[in-house]
Amino acid sequence: MDKQINMEALNASADTFGIGIGSEIKWIRKKQ
Repeated sequence: MDKQINMEALNASADTFGIGIGSEIKWIRKKQ
């Protein structure tokens, strides 16, 4: 059960991280 909760937490972090990277790429493209 703990492992499943940890995986869900990791997946949530990965989603947030992915969104953050996506925003950075958009910002870099706007700058050019």
